[in-house]
Amino acid sequence: MHPATTPLTELQRFGEGWQTLNFDPLCGTWITAGDNRFTYASEIGATVLGRPSPGEVTGQSVRDLFPTADAAAYEEELDGVRSNRSPRRLQLLSGGVAFDLALFPSQEITSTGPGPDVLSVARADPFLRGGAPPIIQRMEEGREEATPARRITLDPGPLGKLTERELQVLALIGDGLSTAEIAQHLNRSVKTIEGHRLNLGTKLGASNRVQLARIALGAGLKHADDA
Repeated sequence: MHPATTPLTELQRFGEGWQTLNFDPLCGTWITAGDNRFTYASEIGATVLGRPSPGEVTGQSVRDLFPTADAAAYEEELDGVRSNRSPRRLQLLSGGVAFDLALFPSQEITSTGPGPDVLSVARADPFLRGGAPPIIQRMEEGREEATPARRITLDPGPLGKLTERELQVLALIGDGLSTAEIAQHLNRSVKTIEGHRLNLGTKLGASNRVQLARIALGAGLKHADDA
């Protein structure tokens, strides 16, 4: 277990203004050292990572918390931030909810492993309507995303119970397509799509299309044609 450090001390290492994120109720934050172990997590950050408290995060490695394939993808992105000393953006799926995940390198090298520590800032999609915190907006000004954000999964939540076809149908419901339009899009009968919709409602505890659409949007689901 890493020794305890105060949140302000940890976040101040990333430059003036970052410590304010510790008091932002819309952001979850955590820090990974050069050896890809967590040295700090806010209360919300721990929740996003699927742990009951920050103490259950600090000292753990990325591979302790993430499934193997997604841990490798996250570590690759962390290494890219360290080597290029520039921010990166991902999409994180945790508990069936999509989070916009921004990665930032520290301004000093204090890691036990190679490269600087990396600060991860997670914001759930509904929060984005209000805009990112000013400190993040300034860091991201003038940056253009050449490719869609890479998606990594910590915990699919209830979406893990769905078949590939059900995920496709759910994504199209989130896009606002009717049952007939989905049937035409997937070259299936209306009766078949209606069956998928009923199964989705049962598995996800949703009683209507509006609730299914909210789940799809909250999870950041996109049909392959929209990606």
